[in-house]
Amino acid sequence: MLFAALGSGWGDTPGRAAGEPEPLWAYGFSTPPAPGDKAVPQSPPSRALRPNEDPLVQTRLRRVAGSSAMYSRVDIRDLGNVIDWFRGDHPPLSQIIAHGSPSVGNAARGCASCHLPTGKGRPENAPVTGLPVVYFIQQMEDFRDGLRVSSDPRKPNTPTMMLLAKAMTDAEIRTAAEYFGAIKWTPWTRVVETDLVPKTRIEGNLF
Repeated sequence: MLFAALGSGWGDTPGRAAGEPEPLWAYGFSTPPAPGDKAVPQSPPSRALRPNEDPLVQTRLRRVAGSSAMYSRVDIRDLGNVIDWFRGDHPPLSQIIAHGSPSVGNAARGCASCHLPTGKGRPENAPVTGLPVVYFIQQMEDFRDGLRVSSDPRKPNTPTMMLLAKAMTDAEIRTAAEYFGAIKWTPWTRVVETDLVPKTRIEGNLF
């Protein structure tokens, strides 16, 4: 995974004055938040076809190099049933990792739907591989108790984490913590510093 000038933006950036706004690029926005701005609620995971989608295209099974698994586009966006291209790269997936907490109902999503079965995370979420179990549990408790928030109120995945954490039992949180904590951390992101980057656009909170 390659990024030019990408950061998490959580907490204070070294060299930045206390209280000074964090850089917008760290959150996927091009303008500062206005008073009262907040995240737009994310739609629950759904396999339903969207307007103007071709059923044959969306349901056609696809493969990636080096994997024997086959998934359709509908499968890939079904966050309650995590796809797993490379099953040998991680421990067996438990219920909470692959499908999420049943108590969330139709909004359930497996931890690995965003953080991936390897825990390395997609571009818009945190890598959680190799974190100490006690630290992982503390972060989930902070999400659950409303103590961990984003520096930009419009960032949608923070409220989603709060919703999921509130629904999880202590046992489910520990299961997730132990799963990701058991995976050895390896480099995943390569940062390239340069004076000129390709032209980018923001769509769906992503560059």
